[in-house]
Amino acid sequence: MAANLSDQKAARFEDLYRETYEPVVAYCRRRARSHHEAEEVVSTTFLVAWRRFDDFASAELPLAWLYAVAYRSLSNQRRGWGRRSALKKRLQIEGTGSVQSPDREAEARLEASRAFEALATLSNYDQEIIRLAAFEDLAYEAIGVVVGKSVDAVRSDIFRARQRLRRAFDGGGSGS
Repeated sequence: MAANLSDQKAARFEDLYRETYEPVVAYCRRRARSHHEAEEVVSTTFLVAWRRFDDFASAELPLAWLYAVAYRSLSNQRRGWGRRSALKKRLQIEGTGSVQSPDREAEARLEASRAFEALATLSNYDQEIIRLAAFEDLAYEAIGVVVGKSVDAVRSDIFRARQRLRRAFDGGGSGS
């Protein structure tokens, strides 16, 4: 009997995994600093999903539930990145620097670059909710699940974050 329940749990997890793996990988890759770091976050996310399978399987929006786990995991990773970066500076180890676009002349790339620079001026929270809406194409309800807020709060937060992004893009001041 117990083996049967375990087999059912494993089969249900595999189904959910197949349905959600690609979007979770894409979500993490767009936010992590490297492919390797994204894969670490994806692994952590699905490990949490397995350990908390009942919460995961019964979630109204399983993908949003996974995004919430990945969001927290990425936040932990960012704190670690910040600590490592500070340590590198203290040890005077030169960082890798930023990657420059090879085709700065192209108007589309320049505008995209400006948009990402403007996005980077916003708080981590503002960046996250804009990315969830724009890149993951999530509805306010799903974004609320990810960030732990009501639909109305998310709607308001996104409106204000977009205003700050527009000001930062236009060069009208700090995004914070």
